[in-house]
Amino acid sequence: MRNIFLIAQNMFKIIFKKKSNIVVYIILPIVLVLIFMSLQGPSSDSKVSLGVINKDNTEIAVDMLKYLDSTEKFKIVPINEENLEDKVSNGDVQFALIIPENMKEKILKRNMENIQIISIKGQDATVWIENYIDMYMGNLMSISKAANGKEEVFNKIYKGYSKQELTLQSKFVTDNTKGRSSTQNTMGLFIMVMLMGTTTTSTLILKEKRERTYQRICTSPVSSKQYMTSNVIVNLFIVFIQITIVMFLATKILKYNMHVPTMQLLIILMSFGVVAVSIGLAIVAFAKSSASASNLSTLIITPSCMLGGCFWPVSMMPEYLQRLSDFIPQSWALGAIRKLQTGAQFKDILWNITILLGFALAFFLISVYKIKKDRNVERFI
Repeated sequence: MRNIFLIAQNMFKIIFKKKSNIVVYIILPIVLVLIFMSLQGPSSDSKVSLGVINKDNTEIAVDMLKYLDSTEKFKIVPINEENLEDKVSNGDVQFALIIPENMKEKILKRNMENIQIISIKGQDATVWIENYIDMYMGNLMSISKAANGKEEVFNKIYKGYSKQELTLQSKFVTDNTKGRSSTQNTMGLFIMVMLMGTTTTSTLILKEKRERTYQRICTSPVSSKQYMTSNVIVNLFIVFIQITIVMFLATKILKYNMHVPTMQLLIILMSFGVVAVSIGLAIVAFAKSSASASNLSTLIITPSCMLGGCFWPVSMMPEYLQRLSDFIPQSWALGAIRKLQTGAQFKDILWNITILLGFALAFFLISVYKIKKDRNVERFI
């Protein structure tokens, strides 16, 4: 145990001997996440650009668009079906709404299909818009039921409804969906930053191999497990500092609402931090040079973050990729956050945390085995 802490202490001295490393390992990752977080925060109160293709153009369809506009949540943008994909993919509109033909007739017959909503952000992002539309359509279907399919009766009731002659009671509720999506995006970026940071710290092993320090360590009573454990301690300490500072500044200074209990989010991030450290060690263990370690980290981190839902919701990917994401640790971390945001208890995410720690143990054992097997010291670039 004493050897482990002595090696860890030496690693701390090597890493933070240069003042610039404090910026690289601590300040820069935190600043990047906080900047992204500050940009995400105000968006929750801004209007969402909603592209509309109105194939019906009847009074009911127009009134529904007026209703959506009256919520002050949407900026209605008329678009054509020909440029629908370009408008959505280019970000000109965040969502697209397609109102079908013969809307009134379908409501009278009570066989109205769901109004189509299109977005590159997936179902997690469109669900809150669907809630507004479903509530409005639910009122129309209730009127149709009361009219028993008779158009004259429907028109009379609808006229009173649209002119607010009917007694209505409105209650305002807080819409947290966009804020939750913003938290998912921010935590996805933070997870990627942690992966990149721990990999960079783990390359200290390559530096010691290049300078033949590792060779001298191998000839001492220190085992490869002790050496790797020391590197893990250093990495975890840096990760803990990053997480603690980000959480403090986000919640206390920026007043950013994570929509997740702070302590539980801290546990999730620390659990993934252990995974990030073990992945960094595995990359270094299989790298033959500093250059190959950099290439290998890029090859692993970026695609895994894509599949794990760091850049977009997993639900928007094809089904086979969604199944593949079950083998990505990022997916389990973000999944735990998503569960807590929807009202789950801490006990409901224990399986996610167990899976994360299982990933960490697997990568760590692989790293120890590889380094122990590869005792020969090569010349590193």
